Amino acid sequence: MFVEEYLKDLRRRRYTPGAIGRYVARCTVMSVEAALNRPKTLSGVALAGLGHLVGLLVIAVALSFLVDRRLAADYFVLSAWWLLGGLAWITLHLGMFRRDEELFRSGLGLPNFLTLGRLLTIPAFYLFITRDHGLLALAAFLAGGLSDVADGIVARKLDASTKMGRIFDPIVDVLFNAGVVLGLADAGYLPFWIAVLVFVRYGLLMLGAAYIYITRGPVAIRPTILGKTTGVVSSGLVAAVVVVHAFVAPGPADQILELLDYTLGFVLLLAIVQVLIIGFYNLRHAGHVPVAHGAMAVILGKQATGEGPLASEGKSSIPSPEDIYPEDDGSGKGAGS
Repeated sequence: MFVEEYLKDLRRRRYTPGAIGRYVARCTVMSVEAALNRPKTLSGVALAGLGHLVGLLVIAVALSFLVDRRLAADYFVLSAWWLLGGLAWITLHLGMFRRDEELFRSGLGLPNFLTLGRLLTIPAFYLFITRDHGLLALAAFLAGGLSDVADGIVARKLDASTKMGRIFDPIVDVLFNAGVVLGLADAGYLPFWIAVLVFVRYGLLMLGAAYIYITRGPVAIRPTILGKTTGVVSSGLVAAVVVVHAFVAPGPADQILELLDYTLGFVLLLAIVQVLIIGFYNLRHAGHVPVAHGAMAVILGKQATGEGPLASEGKSSIPSPEDIYPEDDGSGKGAGS
């Protein structure tokens, strides 16, 4: 959790152990207060967790009867742990939701429910692909990909977006893509160097953004045409790898897979270069990140919907305490998304 007001104090104190402890304590208190002040949201999280748990149980029972009992048990236990982790993360960030009186009936919201479901396809895919159940792995991959498309559509159609969702969704995307490639590499479907490129890309993106945010100020990582294109192409290539392994004879499959590997590697290298450019741009303009125009907008992205007019002034999607607990202006409106 990054809270700019607290980070400013951390920077002033030069990251001493006492300052770090104070930062963690203040963030913890803020998270607890957010949970206590949002009972409807908290109950929504619990209901979403229960719903997904029931879904996991139904799938596990079907796997037990139709495929393998041991696989079913491992699937349920592993997925349940991932579910617990996802619910814990959401609970720590309840302050990013709208106030209870403004929330949709479910409390958590359908887009976030779908994103949480996509999180659960990660252990499923890894387990299926490493246990040589290619068709089940493909089904898990397609379920994760379709939920990624669906949550964005639902959020726009129902006006159900939240600040938490705008953070949770890309984090789950990173975990999903990294988990899929790791599973394919462990199963021998992809060469190890492909996995290295993926982890380099996401390591630079996540750790680099965290470093700049903590040491310099808010960063701006906006949706980009290049990023969306490489994402779609790489997802298609990964799906093609699974399909070729499942349906193509060994001889022709080897030739096709070699071409797919090199193509995927090229796309990943392109994505790494883009991440480096975005990182240097944010490092140079940290705390005051202007919106890119012209050709650079293809690489750096345009101002995102809902990002707000202060994006060029370093306003982050991570809220300050004032964003989470705004002063009541008498209108009954709280912190929206």
